Amino acid sequence: MYEPIKIFIASPGDLSDERKKFVDIISEVNIIKAHTMGYHLEPLGWEDTLLGVGRPQQLINEDLKKSDLFIMLLWKRWGSHTGKYSSGTEEEYNVALELYNTYQKPEIWLYFKNNDKSNLNKDTEKINKFKGLIEEENVLLYKKFSDITEWGDLLRNNLCIWLDTKQTNNKKVIDDSNDIYDDKVLIEVSCIDFVPNTSPEIQFTIVDEISFDNWKKLDLDSKKLFIYRELNKHLYLTLGSNPYRAIMRYRLDETRYLLLGKISMKYGSTIEECTFYIPSELNLITKISKEEKNIIDFHD
Repeated sequence: MYEPIKIFIASPGDLSDERKKFVDIISEVNIIKAHTMGYHLEPLGWEDTLLGVGRPQQLINEDLKKSDLFIMLLWKRWGSHTGKYSSGTEEEYNVALELYNTYQKPEIWLYFKNNDKSNLNKDTEKINKFKGLIEEENVLLYKKFSDITEWGDLLRNNLCIWLDTKQTNNKKVIDDSNDIYDDKVLIEVSCIDFVPNTSPEIQFTIVDEISFDNWKKLDLDSKKLFIYRELNKHLYLTLGSNPYRAIMRYRLDETRYLLLGKISMKYGSTIEECTFYIPSELNLITKISKEEKNIIDFHD
C-alpha cells in the first residue's frame, strides 16, 4: 500500500485556475515520482470538505489538520470574514502555523501571484501587509509566479525536490518479495475515467491462455491478493474516486470477456477491508465499454 501524503491548498476565489492546475500537477507527480517511491500525494481543499453541522470554516479546518503539507496562494482577493479572522485563507494559515509550531506538521509553502500595481485595492493592501509580515518575521520563505504555466512548473519542481528529502518507503504497495505471480499471470491494464453516467473503473485483462491457466490454479486468497496489489499500483488512473473499483477478466474475443473477479476499496484500505467478488464458476460474460481507455493511451 502506498503511504499517503495529504496536501491542502488554501486560496481565495480568484485563483480557481491555479487550484485546478494544482490537482493536475499532483496527479502528474504521483505518476512520475511519488508512486515509485512508495508514496501517494492526495490533494485536499474546501471542495473536498463534507457538509456537516458547525461553522463552515471549522469543517474545512478539520481537513487541514489531517494534512502533511499546507500550500497557500494569494493574488488579488483576500477573502471573506469567517467570524474569527478577516478571511478563510488567513484562518487556514494561522491554523496551519499553530499546528506546525506544535507538531512540526504540516509544512507550509506560500505562493504569491504577481499583481498589476495599477490595480491596487483594499484586498491587495491586506495581501501586501501579510507579505510584509512574513518578511519581517523571517520564519517562512515564499515564491512568486506570473501565470498558470509558471505556477505549474514551480509546483511540480518544488514537489519533486521535496519528495527527494523524504526517506524512500521500500514497502510500496505490498512487499515486493512476494512477486510469485508477476511472471505467471500477465495482464493488460485499461480504465474508464470520469465519464457522465459512468462509474470510474480499472480493468485488468488476461489475454493469453497460459496466464489464464495459472490464474485458475491460484487459491482464493492469492486471487484477492493479486487484484488488491494491482489496483493499488494503478490508483492514479481514476484519481479521487472513492471507492476505487477494478475488474479482473479474461478476453474471449474482441467484445466478450470472462469475469474473474471484482474489488471495491476506499483509499488506504487494507486487504481485509476491501470488498471482493470472486465467482466460484467461470461462466459470467462481460462486454467491453466504449469509454474504456488503454493505459498507454491514458499516459499519451
